[in-house]
Amino acid sequence: DIFQQKLKKVPLTVAFPDYQGKNDFTEACQFVQRKFESCLTHSADRLNVHITNATDTPSIRSVFDSSLAVILEQA
Repeated sequence: DIFQQKLKKVPLTVAFPDYQGKNDFTEACQFVQRKFESCLTHSADRLNVHITNATDTPSIRSVFDSSLAVILEQA
């Protein structure tokens, strides 16, 4: 994954100075997820997180299909 490879060369603190964890993929993903969650303004807001490899076409298709289903469900 591009993000995972980038973490090996560039610390996450370059983009997020408040990050205090290791340059570990899972830990970094959790931090980024919490950043997004902190932007939710209402308790009813919903955030669906999909960690995937951007170059894995079937996985990306699944994420898009899942996202579309949620959007249509709420329409």
